[in-house]
Amino acid sequence: MSQSFDANRWKRFDDWDERSLRLDKFAVEDPENGFSAFSGAADPKPGLEITGGKVTSVDGIAAKDFDMIDAFIDLKNEEIERLNMTTHPVEFDMYYSV
Repeated sequence: MSQSFDANRWKRFDDWDERSLRLDKFAVEDPENGFSAFSGAADPKPGLEITGGKVTSVDGIAAKDFDMIDAFIDLKNEEIERLNMTTHPVEFDMYYSV
């Protein structure tokens, strides 16, 4: 019999909890062929370099190669700045109504 997680839980869910896919037994990891959740052959060696309080390298990738993430952050910061500078209709009504 399966272990029940809650006394009020319906018994029909016990079958679902015992399925191999749910228990992560569906497939066996095979790092040599690229099927691995952790420590695969193509995974970089973990590492972090900090110089002068700034990240200079993560997993062997230099900070200058983080362009895509930095570009996304800059784009979002522009949107946030625009939103912060826009008056809310209620604020406009309170201060600029005639």
